[in-house]
Amino acid sequence: MSESKRLQELYAYQILDTPSEKKLDDIVEIAATLCDTPIAAISFFDKDRQWFKAKKGVFIDEIASLNDICTYAIKNPSKVLVVEDAVLDVRFTDVSSFDIGKKSIRFLVNVPLTTLDGQVLGVLSVMDLKPRQITPRKINALKLLALEVGQYLESKKAIYSQEVTLKKGTMALERFSNQSTSIFLQFEIDAQGKLNFLFVSKGINKMHASLDDEKILKKPEEIYTIIHPDDLSYLKQTILDSCVNLRMWQAEFRIVSENGDVSWHEGMAKPVKKEDGKVMWYGTFQDISGKKEYIKTLEQMSFDISHVLRKPITTLMSIISVIEIEKDMDEQSLKMYAGYLKAVGEELDKFTKMLNDSYYDKWMGTQQ
Repeated sequence: MSESKRLQELYAYQILDTPSEKKLDDIVEIAATLCDTPIAAISFFDKDRQWFKAKKGVFIDEIASLNDICTYAIKNPSKVLVVEDAVLDVRFTDVSSFDIGKKSIRFLVNVPLTTLDGQVLGVLSVMDLKPRQITPRKINALKLLALEVGQYLESKKAIYSQEVTLKKGTMALERFSNQSTSIFLQFEIDAQGKLNFLFVSKGINKMHASLDDEKILKKPEEIYTIIHPDDLSYLKQTILDSCVNLRMWQAEFRIVSENGDVSWHEGMAKPVKKEDGKVMWYGTFQDISGKKEYIKTLEQMSFDISHVLRKPITTLMSIISVIEIEKDMDEQSLKMYAGYLKAVGEELDKFTKMLNDSYYDKWMGTQQ
């Protein structure tokens, strides 16, 4: 197994140079009590140092280089190292390998802390300043403690990985929501009816210049100050109905800008009831001023067609009725009625062109 692969695994746990954690401190205390030793530790092997995460009887944070004992653990992931007397152990000729600060260790047991694929991250150690022996039963107990350390590290790694994934997803969502013409939001209402925004995309300032995402999160009631007075009661009632019946919230309302301009907006959100009794919504605000203007244009067009064109169409129908009555018409009468029809046709063409030009300009205005 390569050292680069081992270090890559170690760094993935995000454990180095982190504060002490009660779980690991407790395991060290149990190990020391179990073996009746004054010194115990959980340490990790970095590229060029041994760093102590949890310790008892050790008063330094790290050893600046990896000694023979660390190398032994890295090369033997399945072996527990037992040194009953460092002075007499022929496997390690460099006695300084047993120095921890100003202390010279005589007795040492190292249980490797390994990953699921066998990479050695560090060791669980018990130590003493005097020679001693250890029973197989206690070694097995230390193995169980080392296994618990490994499981704890795996759970921490999984949580960290989920946090990274969630952060990436959140950042992607924020980029999307900030670029979208819609305003994305998440809000809730408690049992007392208090409104609270949990998330608002930065596009909220497009809705009203006085608002921004940070402000609305701190002071959610600010949203009510920009609503047209005639729509405020209606808007609150629609939210209340959605809250009580857990139905999709949908409302169209007006926003009054700082200079008095009015724009139309639509709110849509899906409610979800939480375990604590609060109702939370996920949804959007959308500027529908263009849509409203377009509908108004269509209504005006319908009115104009039914009223402006009524006169020439009525005239046309009258001419047709007269022609139907007069069965035998001379050439002069035919020319007269043809002239009438031509005049009506020209009038219809004139009105049609006028309507086309007028409503094309209005339609283009709604697309701005």
